[in-house]
Amino acid sequence: MPVAPAVRGMTPIEEVYRAALVERTRERVPPDWAATQKNLGIALFALGRRESGTGLLKQVIAACEACLTVGEPIWRQAKVQALHFMIGATQSEISRREARAH
Repeated sequence: MPVAPAVRGMTPIEEVYRAALVERTRERVPPDWAATQKNLGIALFALGRRESGTGLLKQVIAACEACLTVGEPIWRQAKVQALHFMIGATQSEISRREARAH
């Protein structure tokens, strides 16, 4: 399932990847869909690091986990490990920000 559109205004890069997910559906082109989800996750990670909240970072995890549902069985181990690392780093950043907020 593609990541839902953001509530706030999207950046141009977000718009591009989210529009691509409409064309590159999981059902029609699974490997392309997974790659687009991965690229969206990377873009959201870069954007999320610039903001103080956790909303974008939570979308990173959703995008990466979604892409792994298709990509993990077909991608090389290094690519899969990089995504798992990004998920872990993102979860750590979310925890750090939430702890700081309390």
